Amino acid sequence: MSLQMRTQIYSKFDESVKLSAKEINDLQRGQWEIDCPQMILESRDEKSPVTFRGAGYIKQTDNHQFIFKIFSQGAEESFYSALRGKSLLPGEQIPESDYFDFRAIDQTGREWKCERLLKPDTKHTATGEIIFAGKLPEIYCEGEISVKVECKGSSLNFHIFENIEIPCNKKTKRVKNIASGAQKSTHESLNVWKFSCCGFDFLMVKEEGNLLKVHTTTKSPQLPEFFSERVIETLQFVLGHPVTAEIQCFRFGNNTKCVLRSYGHTRTNPRFKPPLRPSLMVDAKTHKVTTIHHRNLFEKYLKHVIDYGCLSHPLWAQLNAVYEASDGMFTDAYALTLTVAIESLLRMEFSALGKPSENELKLIKAAMKHLKKWDGDTAMKKRIMGSIGTFKTPRAGDRLRALIQAKAITEEELISWTRLRNRSAHNYQNNELPTQDFKLHLKKVEVLFYHLIFHAIGYKGLYVDYSTPGWAIKQYPPNLP
Repeated sequence: MSLQMRTQIYSKFDESVKLSAKEINDLQRGQWEIDCPQMILESRDEKSPVTFRGAGYIKQTDNHQFIFKIFSQGAEESFYSALRGKSLLPGEQIPESDYFDFRAIDQTGREWKCERLLKPDTKHTATGEIIFAGKLPEIYCEGEISVKVECKGSSLNFHIFENIEIPCNKKTKRVKNIASGAQKSTHESLNVWKFSCCGFDFLMVKEEGNLLKVHTTTKSPQLPEFFSERVIETLQFVLGHPVTAEIQCFRFGNNTKCVLRSYGHTRTNPRFKPPLRPSLMVDAKTHKVTTIHHRNLFEKYLKHVIDYGCLSHPLWAQLNAVYEASDGMFTDAYALTLTVAIESLLRMEFSALGKPSENELKLIKAAMKHLKKWDGDTAMKKRIMGSIGTFKTPRAGDRLRALIQAKAITEEELISWTRLRNRSAHNYQNNELPTQDFKLHLKKVEVLFYHLIFHAIGYKGLYVDYSTPGWAIKQYPPNLP
Protein backbone atom coordinates (compact mmCIF):
# COMPACT_ATOMS: atom_id res chain seq x y z
CA MET A 1 0.00 0.00 0.00
CA SER A 2 1.39 3.40 -0.93
CA LEU A 3 2.19 6.06 1.67
CA GLN A 4 -0.43 8.34 0.10
CA MET A 5 -3.15 5.68 0.41
CA ARG A 6 -2.21 4.99 4.01
CA THR A 7 -2.49 8.67 4.83
CA GLN A 8 -5.95 8.92 3.30
CA ILE A 9 -7.30 5.90 5.19
CA TYR A 10 -5.66 7.10 8.40
CA SER A 11 -7.43 10.44 8.08
CA LYS A 12 -10.77 8.79 7.35
CA PHE A 13 -10.84 6.47 10.35
CA ASP A 14 -8.99 8.59 12.89
CA GLU A 15 -11.25 11.63 13.01
CA SER A 16 -11.43 11.50 16.82
CA VAL A 17 -7.89 12.89 17.16
CA LYS A 18 -7.13 14.36 13.74
CA LEU A 19 -6.27 18.06 13.49
CA SER A 20 -7.30 19.75 10.26
CA ALA A 21 -4.88 21.85 8.20
CA LYS A 22 -6.79 24.96 9.30
CA GLU A 23 -6.43 24.01 12.97
CA ILE A 24 -2.69 23.51 12.59
CA ASN A 25 -2.43 26.90 10.92
CA ASP A 26 -4.52 28.48 13.69
CA LEU A 27 -2.32 26.84 16.35
CA GLN A 28 0.77 28.24 14.67
CA ARG A 29 -0.71 31.76 14.66
CA GLY A 30 -2.05 31.47 18.20
CA GLN A 31 -5.68 31.69 17.10
CA TRP A 32 -6.94 28.16 17.73
CA GLU A 33 -10.40 27.97 19.35
CA ILE A 34 -12.95 25.16 19.67
CA ASP A 35 -16.50 25.18 21.01
CA CYS A 36 -17.31 22.43 23.48
CA PRO A 37 -20.96 21.47 24.14
CA GLN A 38 -19.84 19.41 27.14
CA MET A 39 -17.16 20.39 29.63
CA ILE A 40 -16.48 18.77 33.00
CA LEU A 41 -14.45 19.80 36.04
CA GLU A 42 -13.99 17.13 38.70
CA SER A 43 -12.18 17.62 41.99
CA ARG A 44 -9.47 15.18 43.10
CA ASP A 45 -10.78 15.12 46.65
CA GLU A 46 -11.23 11.40 47.36
CA LYS A 47 -13.36 11.98 50.47
CA SER A 48 -15.96 14.31 48.98
CA PRO A 49 -15.42 14.69 45.20
CA VAL A 50 -17.58 17.18 43.32
CA THR A 51 -18.24 17.57 39.60
CA PHE A 52 -19.31 20.57 37.55
CA ARG A 53 -20.65 20.40 33.99
CA GLY A 54 -21.43 23.01 31.37
CA ALA A 55 -20.79 24.25 27.85
CA GLY A 56 -17.91 26.50 26.86
CA TYR A 57 -14.75 26.71 24.78
CA ILE A 58 -10.97 26.18 24.67
CA LYS A 59 -8.78 28.77 22.95
CA GLN A 60 -5.30 30.18 22.69
CA THR A 61 -4.21 33.54 24.05
CA ASP A 62 -1.92 35.92 22.20
CA ASN A 63 1.14 34.33 23.83
CA HIS A 64 0.08 30.80 22.74
CA GLN A 65 -1.24 29.71 26.15
CA PHE A 66 -4.35 27.51 26.30
CA ILE A 67 -7.28 28.67 28.42
CA PHE A 68 -10.85 27.44 28.94
CA LYS A 69 -14.19 28.87 29.96
CA ILE A 70 -17.31 27.01 31.13
CA PHE A 71 -20.75 28.66 31.25
CA SER A 72 -23.66 27.55 33.44
CA GLN A 73 -26.87 28.82 34.97
CA GLY A 74 -26.00 27.48 38.38
CA ALA A 75 -23.84 25.17 40.45
CA GLU A 76 -24.21 23.10 43.58
CA GLU A 77 -23.07 24.55 46.88
CA SER A 78 -20.70 21.59 47.27
CA PHE A 79 -18.77 22.78 44.24
CA TYR A 80 -18.37 26.28 45.68
CA SER A 81 -17.16 24.68 48.91
CA ALA A 82 -14.58 22.75 46.91
CA LEU A 83 -13.43 25.96 45.23
CA ARG A 84 -13.15 27.81 48.49
CA GLY A 85 -11.36 24.94 50.19
CA LYS A 86 -9.11 25.44 53.17
CA SER A 87 -7.16 28.66 53.44
CA LEU A 88 -3.47 28.02 52.95
CA LEU A 89 -0.64 29.90 54.60
CA PRO A 90 1.98 31.54 52.39
CA GLY A 91 4.53 28.88 51.39
CA GLU A 92 2.25 25.99 52.36
CA GLN A 93 2.09 23.14 49.85
CA ILE A 94 -1.16 22.81 47.91
CA PRO A 95 -2.89 19.52 48.84
CA GLU A 96 -3.91 17.06 46.13
CA SER A 97 -7.58 17.54 47.02
CA ASP A 98 -7.37 21.16 45.78
CA TYR A 99 -6.63 20.09 42.19
CA PHE A 100 -9.16 19.36 39.46
CA ASP A 101 -9.32 17.13 36.39
CA PHE A 102 -10.65 18.65 33.17
CA ARG A 103 -12.52 17.04 30.26
CA ALA A 104 -14.19 18.61 27.23
CA ILE A 105 -15.97 17.17 24.20
CA ASP A 106 -15.74 19.52 21.22
CA GLN A 107 -18.14 19.92 18.29
CA THR A 108 -16.35 17.18 16.28
CA GLY A 109 -16.61 14.59 19.07
CA ARG A 110 -13.02 14.72 20.26
CA GLU A 111 -12.56 14.43 24.02
CA TRP A 112 -9.79 16.66 25.39
CA LYS A 113 -8.34 16.04 28.85
CA CYS A 114 -6.01 17.71 31.34
CA GLU A 115 -5.08 16.50 34.83
CA ARG A 116 -4.26 18.35 38.03
CA LEU A 117 -5.48 21.85 37.32
CA LEU A 118 -5.45 24.49 40.01
CA LYS A 119 -8.74 25.98 41.16
CA PRO A 120 -10.46 27.82 38.31
CA ASP A 121 -11.54 31.43 38.58
CA THR A 122 -15.27 32.13 38.93
CA LYS A 123 -17.34 35.07 37.74
CA HIS A 124 -21.04 35.89 37.92
CA THR A 125 -22.65 37.74 35.03
CA ALA A 126 -25.46 40.31 35.35
CA THR A 127 -27.97 37.65 34.20
CA GLY A 128 -26.91 35.22 36.92
CA GLU A 129 -24.75 33.07 34.67
CA ILE A 130 -21.65 31.54 36.25
CA ILE A 131 -18.35 31.42 34.34
CA PHE A 132 -15.47 29.15 35.28
CA ALA A 133 -12.11 29.97 33.67
CA GLY A 134 -8.58 28.62 33.94
CA LYS A 135 -5.29 27.84 32.21
CA LEU A 136 -4.40 24.57 30.47
CA PRO A 137 -0.66 23.84 30.32
CA GLU A 138 -1.37 20.76 28.20
CA ILE A 139 -4.40 19.01 26.71
CA TYR A 140 -4.64 15.69 24.94
CA CYS A 141 -7.15 13.43 23.25
CA GLU A 142 -6.99 9.74 22.36
CA GLY A 143 -8.46 7.75 19.51
CA GLU A 144 -8.31 4.48 17.64
CA ILE A 145 -7.80 3.75 13.96
CA SER A 146 -10.30 1.32 12.48
CA VAL A 147 -9.23 -2.32 12.65
CA LYS A 148 -9.84 -2.42 8.89
CA VAL A 149 -6.51 -0.62 8.55
CA GLU A 150 -3.38 -2.62 9.35
CA CYS A 151 -1.11 -0.36 11.40
CA LYS A 152 2.19 -1.86 12.46
CA GLY A 153 4.84 -0.37 14.68
CA SER A 154 4.54 3.05 16.28
CA SER A 155 5.30 6.66 15.42
CA LEU A 156 5.69 10.15 16.83
CA ASN A 157 5.16 13.41 14.91
CA PHE A 158 6.08 16.92 16.03
CA HIS A 159 5.04 20.35 14.80
CA ILE A 160 7.60 22.96 15.92
CA PHE A 161 6.55 26.53 15.18
CA GLU A 162 9.96 28.18 14.99
CA ASN A 163 12.48 29.14 12.33
CA ILE A 164 15.07 26.45 13.05
CA GLU A 165 17.85 25.59 10.63
CA ILE A 166 18.49 21.86 10.12
CA PRO A 167 21.17 19.95 8.19
CA CYS A 168 19.58 18.78 4.91
CA ASN A 169 20.35 15.79 2.70
CA LYS A 170 17.10 15.41 0.70
CA LYS A 171 15.00 17.66 -1.53
CA THR A 172 11.31 18.47 -1.67
CA LYS A 173 9.96 18.60 -5.21
CA ARG A 174 6.77 20.51 -6.00
CA VAL A 175 5.09 20.30 -9.39
CA LYS A 176 2.41 22.83 -10.39
CA ASN A 177 0.08 22.12 -13.32
CA ILE A 178 -2.15 24.80 -14.83
CA ALA A 179 -5.00 24.03 -17.26
CA SER A 180 -4.30 20.29 -17.47
CA GLY A 181 -0.66 20.72 -18.24
CA ALA A 182 -0.86 23.79 -20.46
CA GLN A 183 1.66 25.31 -18.08
CA LYS A 184 3.88 23.29 -15.79
CA SER A 185 6.48 24.43 -13.26
CA THR A 186 8.75 22.48 -10.94
CA HIS A 187 10.31 23.80 -7.75
CA GLU A 188 12.92 21.96 -5.68
CA SER A 189 14.01 22.82 -2.14
CA LEU A 190 16.81 21.27 -0.10
CA ASN A 191 14.84 21.26 3.14
CA VAL A 192 14.71 17.64 4.37
CA TRP A 193 16.91 15.73 6.81
CA LYS A 194 16.37 11.98 6.59
CA PHE A 195 18.32 9.34 8.55
CA SER A 196 17.97 6.27 10.78
CA CYS A 197 19.46 5.56 14.20
CA CYS A 198 18.76 3.62 17.41
CA GLY A 199 16.07 1.58 15.63
CA PHE A 200 14.09 4.66 14.50
CA ASP A 201 13.59 6.35 11.14
CA PHE A 202 13.67 10.15 11.28
CA LEU A 203 12.31 12.55 8.68
CA MET A 204 12.55 16.28 9.36
CA VAL A 205 11.08 18.83 6.98
CA LYS A 206 11.65 22.57 7.24
CA GLU A 207 8.51 24.18 5.83
CA GLU A 208 7.91 27.79 4.88
CA GLY A 209 6.52 30.10 7.53
CA ASN A 210 8.57 29.05 10.59
CA LEU A 211 7.47 25.42 10.73
CA LEU A 212 9.58 22.32 11.35
CA LYS A 213 7.92 18.90 11.05
CA VAL A 214 9.59 15.93 12.71
CA HIS A 215 8.40 12.40 11.85
CA THR A 216 9.71 9.39 13.80
CA THR A 217 8.72 5.78 13.08
CA THR A 218 9.80 2.40 14.40
CA LYS A 219 8.81 -1.25 13.92
CA SER A 220 8.38 -1.66 17.67
CA PRO A 221 4.73 -1.63 18.89
CA GLN A 222 5.68 0.74 21.72
CA LEU A 223 7.86 3.81 22.12
CA PRO A 224 10.30 4.11 25.06
CA GLU A 225 9.04 5.95 28.11
CA PHE A 226 9.51 9.72 27.79
CA PHE A 227 10.59 9.20 24.18
CA SER A 228 9.22 12.55 23.01
CA GLU A 229 11.25 14.34 25.71
CA ARG A 230 14.42 12.44 24.72
CA VAL A 231 13.99 13.37 21.03
CA ILE A 232 13.39 17.04 21.88
CA GLU A 233 16.44 17.10 24.16
CA THR A 234 18.59 15.52 21.44
CA LEU A 235 17.35 17.97 18.82
CA GLN A 236 18.08 20.89 21.13
CA PHE A 237 21.63 19.65 21.68
CA VAL A 238 22.45 18.93 18.04
CA LEU A 239 20.83 22.08 16.64
CA GLY A 240 21.88 24.35 19.50
CA HIS A 241 18.41 25.86 19.52
CA PRO A 242 15.50 25.68 22.00
CA VAL A 243 12.83 23.26 20.80
CA THR A 244 9.17 23.44 21.84
CA ALA A 245 6.84 20.94 20.17
CA GLU A 246 3.40 22.50 20.50
CA ILE A 247 1.75 19.57 18.67
CA GLN A 248 2.72 15.97 19.37
CA CYS A 249 0.94 13.05 17.67
CA PHE A 250 1.58 9.49 18.84
CA ARG A 251 0.54 6.19 17.27
CA PHE A 252 0.92 2.79 18.92
CA GLY A 253 -0.42 0.25 16.45
CA ASN A 254 -4.03 1.35 15.93
CA ASN A 255 -4.14 3.56 19.04
CA THR A 256 -3.48 7.27 18.65
CA LYS A 257 -2.93 10.26 20.90
CA CYS A 258 -2.66 13.99 20.17
CA VAL A 259 -1.04 16.34 22.70
CA LEU A 260 -1.20 20.15 22.53
CA ARG A 261 1.14 22.11 24.78
CA SER A 262 1.19 25.76 25.70
CA TYR A 263 4.06 27.52 24.02
CA GLY A 264 7.34 27.72 25.90
CA HIS A 265 9.74 30.61 26.29
CA THR A 266 11.48 31.63 23.07
CA ARG A 267 15.08 32.72 23.46
CA THR A 268 15.90 35.79 21.44
CA ASN A 269 19.69 36.17 21.51
CA PRO A 270 21.45 33.03 22.76
CA ARG A 271 25.24 33.26 22.94
CA PHE A 272 25.62 29.49 22.87
CA LYS A 273 26.13 27.89 19.48
CA PRO A 274 25.49 24.36 18.17
CA PRO A 275 28.37 21.85 18.25
CA LEU A 276 28.02 21.57 14.46
CA ARG A 277 26.53 24.32 12.35
CA PRO A 278 23.54 23.09 10.30
CA SER A 279 24.90 24.73 7.13
CA LEU A 280 26.00 22.53 4.25
CA MET A 281 29.08 20.37 4.82
CA VAL A 282 30.96 18.75 1.95
CA ASP A 283 32.70 15.39 2.26
CA ALA A 284 36.44 15.81 1.62
CA LYS A 285 36.65 12.58 -0.39
CA THR A 286 33.43 12.53 -2.43
CA HIS A 287 32.97 16.32 -2.61
CA LYS A 288 29.25 15.76 -1.98
CA VAL A 289 26.99 17.32 0.63
CA THR A 290 26.96 15.19 3.77
CA THR A 291 25.08 15.16 7.09
CA ILE A 292 26.82 12.08 8.46
CA HIS A 293 28.50 14.03 11.28
CA HIS A 294 25.19 15.55 12.42
CA ARG A 295 23.60 12.12 12.23
CA ASN A 296 26.39 10.52 14.29
CA LEU A 297 26.14 13.25 16.91
CA PHE A 298 22.35 12.81 17.06
CA GLU A 299 22.67 9.03 17.41
CA LYS A 300 25.29 9.12 20.17
CA TYR A 301 23.35 11.61 22.26
CA LEU A 302 19.99 9.86 21.82
CA LYS A 303 21.51 6.46 22.61
CA HIS A 304 23.04 7.89 25.78
CA VAL A 305 19.78 9.34 27.16
CA ILE A 306 16.97 7.23 25.66
CA ASP A 307 16.64 4.74 28.53
CA TYR A 308 16.55 7.32 31.33
CA GLY A 309 13.36 6.74 33.30
CA CYS A 310 12.45 10.27 34.42
CA LEU A 311 10.91 13.22 32.63
CA SER A 312 14.11 15.24 32.05
CA HIS A 313 17.61 13.81 31.71
CA PRO A 314 20.25 15.37 34.03
CA LEU A 315 22.50 16.07 31.05
CA TRP A 316 19.73 18.06 29.38
CA ALA A 317 19.16 19.94 32.64
CA GLN A 318 22.73 21.28 32.47
CA LEU A 319 22.40 22.09 28.78
CA ASN A 320 19.12 23.89 29.35
CA ALA A 321 20.60 25.92 32.22
CA VAL A 322 23.44 27.03 29.94
CA TYR A 323 21.04 27.88 27.11
CA GLU A 324 18.85 29.94 29.44
CA ALA A 325 21.82 31.82 30.87
CA SER A 326 23.26 32.46 27.40
CA ASP A 327 20.11 34.38 26.51
CA GLY A 328 20.42 36.68 29.53
CA MET A 329 21.67 40.23 29.73
CA PHE A 330 24.77 39.64 31.87
CA THR A 331 27.74 37.72 30.45
CA ASP A 332 29.05 37.22 34.00
CA ALA A 333 25.92 35.25 34.93
CA TYR A 334 26.35 33.13 31.82
CA ALA A 335 30.00 32.44 32.69
CA LEU A 336 29.09 31.42 36.24
CA THR A 337 26.29 29.12 35.02
CA LEU A 338 28.57 27.52 32.43
CA THR A 339 31.41 26.79 34.86
CA VAL A 340 29.04 25.37 37.49
CA ALA A 341 27.28 23.27 34.82
CA ILE A 342 30.67 21.72 34.02
CA GLU A 343 31.13 20.80 37.69
CA SER A 344 27.70 19.13 37.70
CA LEU A 345 28.50 17.35 34.45
CA LEU A 346 31.74 16.00 35.91
CA ARG A 347 29.90 14.62 38.95
CA MET A 348 27.18 13.02 36.80
CA GLU A 349 29.18 11.47 34.00
CA PHE A 350 32.70 11.07 35.40
CA SER A 351 32.19 10.28 39.08
CA ALA A 352 34.79 7.48 38.98
CA LEU A 353 37.60 9.80 37.86
CA GLY A 354 40.05 11.73 40.01
CA LYS A 355 39.72 9.59 43.13
CA PRO A 356 42.78 9.47 45.44
CA SER A 357 45.08 6.49 45.12
CA GLU A 358 45.52 3.86 47.82
CA ASN A 359 48.75 5.52 48.94
CA GLU A 360 47.03 8.93 49.16
CA LEU A 361 44.19 7.42 51.20
CA LYS A 362 46.75 5.98 53.64
CA LEU A 363 48.37 9.41 53.98
CA ILE A 364 45.00 11.04 54.64
CA LYS A 365 44.21 8.41 57.28
CA ALA A 366 47.59 8.95 58.93
CA ALA A 367 47.07 12.72 59.00
CA MET A 368 43.65 12.30 60.63
CA LYS A 369 45.13 9.93 63.22
CA HIS A 370 47.90 12.37 64.00
CA LEU A 371 45.46 15.29 64.32
CA LYS A 372 43.26 13.41 66.78
CA LYS A 373 46.17 13.47 69.26
CA TRP A 374 46.46 17.24 69.03
CA ASP A 375 45.29 19.07 72.17
CA GLY A 376 44.62 22.38 70.47
CA ASP A 377 41.37 24.36 70.17
CA THR A 378 38.42 21.95 69.75
CA ALA A 379 36.54 24.06 67.20
CA MET A 380 39.65 24.61 65.10
CA LYS A 381 40.53 20.92 65.37
CA LYS A 382 37.09 20.00 64.06
CA ARG A 383 37.43 22.41 61.12
CA ILE A 384 40.87 21.07 60.16
CA MET A 385 39.69 17.46 60.33
CA GLY A 386 36.72 18.36 58.15
CA SER A 387 39.02 19.96 55.58
CA ILE A 388 41.30 16.93 55.49
CA GLY A 389 38.27 14.65 55.12
CA THR A 390 37.34 16.40 51.87
CA PHE A 391 40.59 15.12 50.33
CA LYS A 392 38.87 11.76 49.89
CA THR A 393 36.36 13.31 47.49
CA PRO A 394 37.74 14.24 44.06
CA ARG A 395 37.44 17.88 43.07
CA ALA A 396 36.34 19.09 39.66
CA GLY A 397 39.96 19.96 38.85
CA ASP A 398 41.06 16.41 39.73
CA ARG A 399 38.52 14.94 37.33
CA LEU A 400 39.52 17.39 34.60
CA ARG A 401 43.19 16.43 34.99
CA ALA A 402 42.24 12.77 34.66
CA LEU A 403 40.39 13.64 31.44
CA ILE A 404 43.50 15.43 30.16
CA GLN A 405 45.46 12.23 30.70
CA ALA A 406 42.74 10.37 28.77
CA LYS A 407 43.19 12.92 25.94
CA ALA A 408 39.50 13.88 26.18
CA ILE A 409 40.21 17.58 26.85
CA THR A 410 43.21 19.90 26.67
CA GLU A 411 45.39 21.60 29.25
CA GLU A 412 44.37 25.02 27.86
CA GLU A 413 40.70 24.24 28.51
CA LEU A 414 41.46 23.38 32.13
CA ILE A 415 43.37 26.64 32.58
CA SER A 416 40.48 28.67 31.12
CA TRP A 417 37.91 26.87 33.28
CA THR A 418 40.01 27.48 36.43
CA ARG A 419 40.44 31.19 35.68
CA LEU A 420 36.78 31.65 34.81
CA ARG A 421 35.41 29.51 37.67
CA ASN A 422 37.38 31.29 40.39
CA ARG A 423 36.58 34.72 38.99
CA SER A 424 32.87 34.01 38.50
CA ALA A 425 32.32 32.36 41.87
CA HIS A 426 34.41 34.57 44.13
CA ASN A 427 34.59 37.90 42.28
CA TYR A 428 31.28 38.09 40.46
CA GLN A 429 31.15 41.12 38.13
CA ASN A 430 34.60 42.17 39.30
CA ASN A 431 36.49 43.41 36.23
CA GLU A 432 39.93 42.21 37.37
CA LEU A 433 40.19 40.09 34.20
CA PRO A 434 40.68 42.09 30.97
CA THR A 435 37.66 41.94 28.69
CA GLN A 436 39.46 40.24 25.82
CA ASP A 437 40.97 37.61 28.13
CA PHE A 438 37.56 37.04 29.70
CA LYS A 439 35.94 36.48 26.28
CA LEU A 440 38.72 34.13 25.19
CA HIS A 441 38.47 32.04 28.35
CA LEU A 442 34.68 31.96 28.00
CA LYS A 443 34.90 30.58 24.46
CA LYS A 444 37.42 27.92 25.51
CA VAL A 445 35.14 26.86 28.37
CA GLU A 446 32.23 26.57 25.91
CA VAL A 447 34.35 24.17 23.86
CA LEU A 448 35.33 22.32 27.04
CA PHE A 449 31.63 21.87 27.84
CA TYR A 450 31.03 20.26 24.45
CA HIS A 451 34.16 18.12 24.73
CA LEU A 452 32.94 16.71 28.04
CA ILE A 453 29.57 15.84 26.50
CA PHE A 454 31.27 14.30 23.45
CA HIS A 455 33.39 12.09 25.72
CA ALA A 456 30.40 11.14 27.88
CA ILE A 457 28.24 10.03 24.93
CA GLY A 458 31.12 8.47 22.98
CA TYR A 459 31.08 10.84 20.01
CA LYS A 460 34.12 11.01 17.72
CA GLY A 461 33.95 13.33 14.75
CA LEU A 462 33.86 16.92 13.60
CA TYR A 463 32.87 19.94 15.69
CA VAL A 464 33.15 23.72 15.49
CA ASP A 465 35.86 25.26 17.66
CA TYR A 466 34.31 28.60 18.61
CA SER A 467 37.46 29.63 20.50
CA THR A 468 39.41 30.05 17.25
CA PRO A 469 39.22 32.90 14.72
CA GLY A 470 36.94 31.93 11.88
CA TRP A 471 35.38 29.15 13.99
CA ALA A 472 37.53 26.37 12.59
CA ILE A 473 36.08 22.88 12.11
CA LYS A 474 38.17 20.37 14.07
CA GLN A 475 38.20 16.70 14.90
CA TYR A 476 37.29 15.27 18.31
CA PRO A 477 39.12 13.93 20.32
CA PRO A 478 41.24 17.10 20.47
CA ASN A 479 44.81 17.47 19.20
CA LEU A 480 43.95 15.48 16.08
CA PRO A 481 44.21 16.91 12.56
